[in-house]
Amino acid sequence: MVFITSPAKTQDFTKKIISKLSSEPVYLAKANKIATNIKKLDKNAFKSFLKVSDKLADLNYERFESWSSAIEKPAIEVYKGEIYKQFEAHNFNEQDHVYLQKHLRIITGMYGILKPYDFIKPYRLEMKANIEKLNLSKPTLYKFWSTLVTNDLNLEMVKYKKESRFVINLASGEYSKVIDIKKLKGKFINIEFRQTKNSVTKNIGLYAKQGRGSFIDFLIKNKINDIEGVKKFNLGGYKLEQINDNSLFFVKTII
Repeated sequence: MVFITSPAKTQDFTKKIISKLSSEPVYLAKANKIATNIKKLDKNAFKSFLKVSDKLADLNYERFESWSSAIEKPAIEVYKGEIYKQFEAHNFNEQDHVYLQKHLRIITGMYGILKPYDFIKPYRLEMKANIEKLNLSKPTLYKFWSTLVTNDLNLEMVKYKKESRFVINLASGEYSKVIDIKKLKGKFINIEFRQTKNSVTKNIGLYAKQGRGSFIDFLIKNKINDIEGVKKFNLGGYKLEQINDNSLFFVKTII
């Protein structure tokens, strides 16, 4: 069983590395190619490419300009978005680190797919970015990464017995749709979060991100290895309310 999640735009490379684990992104050469082509953009084209403020454009322009000599740290220890706030990688013990490295994969626009302790450089690149000006082999990052990411997940799937070949989706739609589910050698299960307030149940984006992070925390702490364990998630007031062929719906009441 493998569970996937999204990366974070916010990254912190200032903290000391905690885990002894280290690995290299499987598609590092592809990431370097993307970075090389991004560096060919002038500042104005770069800002238009990222669609960010002047401040963020300047920060990330410098990041790519110094790509070859940039600091590198484990992905799981530098991502600081809402998902990652729900668990603290710096508080994990070595068993937690090993479990994460085996079971978690992070889908990214820059690296395609990462193991938690793959060493990465500071960057900003969303999967939905318009890459027409980068002169890559594909017109979108989805097409650039789809076969590669799906193939990498399939290599993970064949390590498990058939009854344990699940990809548990804790990523946003922006990232999870890069996977070609029809070619996946395992069952793809979406984890859906819903919140009920004043008798109305719906998906609230912030709560969904927090739910994904809490779910990862639950999987780590309980070393979940099968789908029945996944169904027992109960943190933050959530409980399993509905199951269909490819989704588990967890609902909580909010005030």
